[in-house]
Amino acid sequence: MESPRYEKVAWPATGIREASRIKDYDWGYLYFYLDGRSPEFRLTEKPSEQEIRARWGHYLVQ
Repeated sequence: MESPRYEKVAWPATGIREASRIKDYDWGYLYFYLDGRSPEFRLTEKPSEQEIRARWGHYLVQ
């Protein structure tokens, strides 16, 4: 089985502000392609709260 040629991370659709909440944003994934293509943002999949907090928890409040 071939390994994925991208990495994807939870990402807000708009800029994030400190002390904001998860529900304040639409969330999707930012895909970083390992073959040199430009990153691509997609709202078609939604990250879990755990994924969001792992990446953005230092900006967010409960």
